Amino acid sequence: MRVLFSGYRDYNHSSAGGYDKIIGYPGGDYISDKDVPLGFLPLGKRGKGLNLLFLDIYTHILRRKYDIIHLFYGDTIILPYYKSRSHKVVATVHLSIADKQNHHINFINVLKCLDGVIVLSSQQEKILKEEYNIEAKFIPHGFLKPIFDLISFPEFEDVFSANKINVFYSGSNYRDVKLFIETVVYCNNHHLNIFFHVVGQKENIEQQLRHLDNVACYRRLSDNEYFSVLSLCDYNYLPLTFATANNALLEAQFLGVRGIYPYIAGIEDYAAPEPLNLFYKTKQELFSIFENISKVENSSLLLMEYSEKFLWENVYNKLSDYYKGLFLHY
Repeated sequence: MRVLFSGYRDYNHSSAGGYDKIIGYPGGDYISDKDVPLGFLPLGKRGKGLNLLFLDIYTHILRRKYDIIHLFYGDTIILPYYKSRSHKVVATVHLSIADKQNHHINFINVLKCLDGVIVLSSQQEKILKEEYNIEAKFIPHGFLKPIFDLISFPEFEDVFSANKINVFYSGSNYRDVKLFIETVVYCNNHHLNIFFHVVGQKENIEQQLRHLDNVACYRRLSDNEYFSVLSLCDYNYLPLTFATANNALLEAQFLGVRGIYPYIAGIEDYAAPEPLNLFYKTKQELFSIFENISKVENSSLLLMEYSEKFLWENVYNKLSDYYKGLFLHY
């Protein structure tokens, strides 16, 4: 079966993360934003939408040469793909469907033109089926076990104490920043033996934290620095308002770092259950967790074993079965 993957690399992700690792699917071909005009533009910059439109057009031109065309960042689809008996077009949707529909009024109609829609959480599958009559399929985000050199660097050496409970926090997408800041302030005011290591935040967020003595904010870190900090922390704290696949969660589990997560739809698709991870439903439950957590002596081998279900090689098998099934419907 000839498969063409069309999409791009999100360089906000670490080398282990990023959905573009899907292109490792055995025998698959790949075209990216770099293969069309304006490919030098990074995500978020003016003109990137035009670059992705060119990619969409190029994918339309090439699609009849393949059995399966997989638009693996389907949130950027602009042009409809009309159905054919000779080939099938699939898209993976990453973001909240509600957010996308409000942003792009034709997005749902474009999805309905596709032969298949993959989503990254069981909640998204249910919403698309029940509210939009789209036969979406939940197939988990794959991941690679992080490979890195354990290193130290001045910013980290100056603040890290093995005697404290070290908590890691990173990323920005769907983060409950207000709750995160409240948590840091709460731990500081109650003199808890907890120190927060904060990565990848905007300047305005860092400014709200700088006056506190139980937190350090880091510049953009290399992979070796990033994974070294994460692996040496006792917990990964991830307050979220919405969740599908979360790279920060998967990174932590692959390294055996226990997580503190909200008990919301989407999290349970990826997070190992208690006691491997800790979960909260209310702010009071969250603060109680921080009041009672203790140092973690070793990485959790059980968390690492649990993570193996998300290895890309296992996800490739699920994708293969899904692709074959698309041809049984016609």
